[in-house]
Amino acid sequence: MTQAAPDCEAKAPMPRVHSPIDRKNLQAGALFAAVGAAFAAVSSGYPLGTAARMGPGWFPLALGLLLVALGALVALIGVIGPRRTGEPAAEANATTIGWRPLLHVTASVVAFALLIEPTGLIAASVALVLISSSGGWEFHWGEATALAGSLAALVVGLFAYALHIPISVWPT
Repeated sequence: MTQAAPDCEAKAPMPRVHSPIDRKNLQAGALFAAVGAAFAAVSSGYPLGTAARMGPGWFPLALGLLLVALGALVALIGVIGPRRTGEPAAEANATTIGWRPLLHVTASVVAFALLIEPTGLIAASVALVLISSSGGWEFHWGEATALAGSLAALVVGLFAYALHIPISVWPT
């Protein structure tokens, strides 16, 4: 009697199925909505005030709710967008972390916090922009310097002169 040979054929890999959902946008929208909901929840403990005299909880509540709406919109685009345009959803792995930009942006915020009092608003703002910009994949010193100067002028004009916030502009 002859026995059937065991199945020794190599199986072809399964074809990759394109999901009609853009996971990257869906996850980003969910993150925006969650952060916005957290801000809205925390700000609900503060008095809102009236429309003429807003309390300390009004602005964070408004921003939190706007962030929830933006998150819902981004998530909706992630669900509806690829189907509507007929294009396949983004194939990028949404769980991949860009360590270089993450570290540079985090370092820039820490540098701003450490520099704001001893060096003043201008130097801290310039350091913030230059350090965070250097984390990008297409970094150019000229563009970053122009952006840093523009932002420093805007920040000083807005916070120190227009809003009269007591903050040192120059080193003390």
